[in-house]
Amino acid sequence: MMSAMFAILIKGLMLVGGFSQMWQISEAGGRLNFFNFSTNVFERHTFWNLLFGSIILSGSPYMTSQYLIHRTMCLSTPQKGRMSMYVTFCGQIVFLSVIGLIGLTLYAFYQVNQTQYWEYSTTY
Repeated sequence: MMSAMFAILIKGLMLVGGFSQMWQISEAGGRLNFFNFSTNVFERHTFWNLLFGSIILSGSPYMTSQYLIHRTMCLSTPQKGRMSMYVTFCGQIVFLSVIGLIGLTLYAFYQVNQTQYWEYSTTY
């Protein structure tokens, strides 16, 4: 699955014109607002709701899933259990980062090719 995600990311970046072009298009479109520390509950994306939302959504399987807890507890030592959780956490960070980059790449692709796909999308 990761190889397919990397293939999609690489092909998308090639179609857009590279990583720097994708980053410039995303920044011009207002998609790179990382440090919005607003506490307004009516704003869609702030630092706080992304932080707490990702902790709840990403952490809940590791805190409530019986098979993941059982798999971790069945290792020979508690240190190995902790290490397996750390490795899984690092893999999850890579996974979510690639998903985010694919989203930015798709945004940039459709911004570059907006007129070509606009006619098709309005017919349905």
